[in-house]
Amino acid sequence: MEAMALVAENSKILTDWALAILGGSIITVLSASYLRPKYIVARISYLLFLPAWFLIGLSMYHGSKVPLRVIAGKISPDLSTEIAKKINHDFLLQREFLGYGLAILMVWLFVYLLWWIFHEEAQNT
Repeated sequence: MEAMALVAENSKILTDWALAILGGSIITVLSASYLRPKYIVARISYLLFLPAWFLIGLSMYHGSKVPLRVIAGKISPDLSTEIAKKINHDFLLQREFLGYGLAILMVWLFVYLLWWIFHEEAQNT
């Protein structure tokens, strides 16, 4: 039972990070105080935010299931083995989806950084 509580605590930390990353990336897109590519070819990289947000949202969804399962495990101790397997599965999915979402955001950041370094077409909006 103590192990499930530790997993729930770590799941909450990942959910908090996912929420911060989601909020920060939305602010990045909506912000008007950054260099923005002038041409559509460079702007297409911003489409990478959509799958990243989707994956981070899935991470948060699976993370939200973990504490509920911990509560269920405390209510029904006879099913604790089955519930522990589901907790582990949800926590694994939470970590994987967050990792995939971050990987996509890193690709966007790499593309943006290359554009920022090598192109003079930037316009400050």
